[in-house]
Amino acid sequence: MDALCRNLRKVHIDCGLDSLTDTTALLAPGAVAGAGGFSALSGLVSFGGSGVSENAYYINGFNVTNFRNGWGGSTVPFEFYREFQVKTGGYGVEFGRATGGVINASTKSGSNEFHAGMEMTFEPSALQAKADDPSKVWALPDLVARGEKVYNANCAACHQANGQGLPGVFPPLAGSEWVVGDPKVLANILLHGVSGKIEVAGQSFDGMMPAFAQLSDAEIAGVLTHIRSTWGNQSEAISADLVASEREAGSARTTPFEGGEALKALIK
Repeated sequence: MDALCRNLRKVHIDCGLDSLTDTTALLAPGAVAGAGGFSALSGLVSFGGSGVSENAYYINGFNVTNFRNGWGGSTVPFEFYREFQVKTGGYGVEFGRATGGVINASTKSGSNEFHAGMEMTFEPSALQAKADDPSKVWALPDLVARGEKVYNANCAACHQANGQGLPGVFPPLAGSEWVVGDPKVLANILLHGVSGKIEVAGQSFDGMMPAFAQLSDAEIAGVLTHIRSTWGNQSEAISADLVASEREAGSARTTPFEGGEALKALIK
């Protein structure tokens, strides 16, 4: 067995194959090293003139073929294998979707029947995002800092990092009467969105702003407080309680506000 492994490793190196699994498959009649302009193709095996992407790879009955492009498959250390089967035609339905060859391997402690699999992900609690505590009282600096992060992640792509927006496309937030105006109106803009004509800082816009109701009350309060105190804007902070109140009051709404006139109707 050791001598066989040494010989296979030499063939593996000489032929430039990707794995000892493909090297072993060269022992089958009609199997040759793949060739082509892509180096990835020359590292695989062709059976009877078929393309290297037409092969299928199985370990212990589980399909380990590269699902992205069909080029090769996952492997285990060669010493783990007990048996190889190289099928070049006439194989059963369990090896469907292969029009080339099938490399079917079993490990020393396995079989050709797949029974179960398990995947475990470990994520330290210190790295997990935590939901906002609804009872937390936010200090103004913390609220603004939180809002700046929310703005950069959700708003800056359209309204720009400097709050100037894009003329005729995305309204400016700097100097916007909607930003420094009624806090309830501003909260509803984020909770429900706006569609249609609206005047902002002397400019006319006719577009669509999506709702951001998926953000928490604290996140909305933070981003609104941030834009009301940045780029020359000077207006009071907006609390998470106000956002929560407006969210509850408008819970029946399922569509965006239709332009500036619909927003003005909120002012009483």
